Amino acid sequence: MLWGDFSYILLFFLFFIVLIIAKIIQLKSKRIASKYRKLPSMINKSRKREFLKNSLFIIGVSFLIIAIMEPRWGVKEKTVRIKGEDVIFAVDVSNSMLSQDISPSRLERVKNALSKTMDSYYGGFVSLIAFAGESKIVVPLTLDYEFVKFNVKTLSPATVSLQGTNFKDLISLVSLVFRSREAKRKLIILSDGEDTESNLKDCLKTAKESGIQIFTIAVGTLKGARIPVYNKSGKIVGFKQDKDGNYVISKLDIGFLKRLAEESNGKFYFSLDLFENIKKALKYEPSKGSNKINVSLVEYKEKYYYFAIIGFLFLLFSSMMPVGEKGLNKIFLLILIFILNINSSIIDKGNYHNNKGVKKYKKGEYSQALKEFQKAKDYAMYDKKLDFNIGDSLYKLKKDSEAEKYFKSGAESENQNLRKFSLYNLGNLYLKRGKFNKAAESYKNALKIDPNFFRAKKNLEIVLKKMRKQKRKRNEKNKQQKKEQKNNKNDKSQSKNKKMDKKKDKQKQNMKKNLLNNLLKNLKKKEAKRREKMMKALQRRKSNGKKKTDKDW
Repeated sequence: MLWGDFSYILLFFLFFIVLIIAKIIQLKSKRIASKYRKLPSMINKSRKREFLKNSLFIIGVSFLIIAIMEPRWGVKEKTVRIKGEDVIFAVDVSNSMLSQDISPSRLERVKNALSKTMDSYYGGFVSLIAFAGESKIVVPLTLDYEFVKFNVKTLSPATVSLQGTNFKDLISLVSLVFRSREAKRKLIILSDGEDTESNLKDCLKTAKESGIQIFTIAVGTLKGARIPVYNKSGKIVGFKQDKDGNYVISKLDIGFLKRLAEESNGKFYFSLDLFENIKKALKYEPSKGSNKINVSLVEYKEKYYYFAIIGFLFLLFSSMMPVGEKGLNKIFLLILIFILNINSSIIDKGNYHNNKGVKKYKKGEYSQALKEFQKAKDYAMYDKKLDFNIGDSLYKLKKDSEAEKYFKSGAESENQNLRKFSLYNLGNLYLKRGKFNKAAESYKNALKIDPNFFRAKKNLEIVLKKMRKQKRKRNEKNKQQKKEQKNNKNDKSQSKNKKMDKKKDKQKQNMKKNLLNNLLKNLKKKEAKRREKMMKALQRRKSNGKKKTDKDW
C-alpha cells in the first residue's frame, strides 16, 4: 500500500491528546453535576452504551484520518498524447550566479522561473542538469514535473563539486542523455555565460553531431555585480576578491551565449523576465511537421473513499446512539456534530470579518474593508495582523495620521514578516509626507529583517536620492542667503557712505552760504558806512554853500 501524504499520521497523536482533554472535562463535569440534585438523574448513563458509543466515535475518526492520508493500491494504465519533445533544462550553479544584480539573485530568479514553468508545462519528457566546472544530472528524463520542480528548489553551488563554467562538459553529458532517444531534442541553458573552460567550436561540433537544438537564456545584467560569500548559516560575510585584493565583478557574457544558440539552430533570449523567455524557448518551432506521441502512464488507484465512507458511517452510528435515560445525550451530540460541521468562520467571528475585509480590499472597496477589519478587531483585540490591515485600508483612504498609529503597532509584532511589511508601509507613508529621515530609518529596519526585500531597497534608494537633493538645495539656499547678507551689508555701508557724503555736501553748502551771507553783511555794512559818509559830506557841502551866499548877500 502506498500513501499520498503519510505526514497526516500526526493527526492520530493530535486526536489522542483531544481524547485525553475530553476525558478530563467529562470528569470535571461529573463533579460539578454531583453538587446539584436533579442533574445526575437527567444525565444518567449506561456504562456499556457509553463505552460502545465512544468506541464507534474513535473508530470513525481513525478511518477518516486514514482517508486523509490517501491510501493507494492496485495499478491502472493511462495513455496520454503528448508533445514528442525531450527538453533538458541546464542551470548554471557556479558562484557567479549568486550575484545580486537581479533580485534576489541570479540563481534564485532562475529557480523561481523554472518552478513556475513546471506548474503550467504540459509537454514531453523533461530533465534537469546542474553545471559549473563539471555537470551533474539532477533529474533524468521524466514526465513527473512535480519531481522536477522539487529538485529545482534544491539547486545551489554545492550541487556540483567543481566550480567554474564548462559548457563543453555540459553538452557532452546532454548528448549522452539524448543518445537512446529518437524524439525531438531541445537543450535550454540558463546561465550568465562566463565560460572559462570551453571551446565554442568543440561545443558546436558535439551539439550538431547529437542533433541538439540549443536555446540560451542570459541571466544577469551587462553592468554586473560583486559575487557574495556566504557563511554556514547562509549570511553574507563579504565578497569574492582577486589576488590583488580587488572585488571580482561578474558581468554577463552575451557573445558566447548568442553564438552557441544561433549556430546550433536555436535562439538566444535576453530580458529580465526569465519565465517568458523559457515559454518562448519551449514554443519555438523552426522545423515544420507534427511531433506528437502516445505515452502509457502507470498510476496507483486511489482508495481513500472506502475509508471515508466507513468513517462517516461509524460517526453516524455513534451520534445516533442514546446513552442517557431521557435521550438528552443524543440531542446534545447531534447539536455538537452540527456545530462542528458548520463553517469555522462563523464560530470565529474575528476571522470571518477579517476574510470579508480582505475580499473587499482586493476589490478596491477600502472604506467597507476598513469597517470589516474594525469589526474583526472587536473579537481579536491584540491581533497585530488586523492592525496592519486597518492601517493599510486607512492609507488607501489617505488618512495618513491614523494609518501611522496602526503601522507602528504592526511594527511591534513578534511576527517577522508582519513587522517587515509594517515598517515598509510606514516608510511609504513618511516618504509621501516628505519626512525622508524617518522613511529611510523605516526601510533600513525592514531590510534588517529581510536583506533581500527588493521593494524596500528600491524605495530606500529613492529616499536617499531625495535626501541628497534636499541637502544640495539647502546648501544652495544657505549660500544664496549668505550672498544676500553680504550684499545687504555692502548696500548698508554704501548707503551710510552716501549719507555721510550728503552731510558733508550740506556742510560745505552751509559753509558757502554762511561765507556769502557774511560777505553780504560786510558789504552792506561797508555800503551803509559809505552812504553815511557821503550824506555827511553832502550835508557839509550844503552847509558850506549857504554860508557863502550869506556872506555874498
